[in-house]
Amino acid sequence: KDLLKLAGIGGADLLSYVAKLKAHNIDQSVLASLTLQQLHDIGIIALGDRIKIHNFFSKDPNDCSSSRCQNNGICRDGFRCFSCICDPKNGYYGASCELKCPCHNSGICKTVPTGFKCVCPPGYSGDLCKTKYLTEERVVKLEETLKQ
Repeated sequence: KDLLKLAGIGGADLLSYVAKLKAHNIDQSVLASLTLQQLHDIGIIALGDRIKIHNFFSKDPNDCSSSRCQNNGICRDGFRCFSCICDPKNGYYGASCELKCPCHNSGICKTVPTGFKCVCPPGYSGDLCKTKYLTEERVVKLEETLKQ
């Protein structure tokens, strides 16, 4: 906020600018941490209520070019950063899809800020999908069997 106030950037201008950043998949948290000089160094110049961008998008290298995702994870390039999309069926999770999923019984790992969460298949529950329980479908079949 202080940076924007110092640069004289108004609300409408900021919304327009944020829309441009989102359209180009630029990580806004990276920009928020930069000083006016650092912004200038990468081609963003604040001029009162206007922001001037010089070769801004062409200066950002493709952070996925060195294939940083492991275990067939898909790399998504951002502004001076990358993220990996892990295929849950491969059994890996983590920032670079580098961690083996510890879920049991065909549970699928989902990456969360604190690490991972197991998404259990029907019939299993618990942190690691180790607890077996009767699904509604199994209960109905059991009742039908007992009636015979």
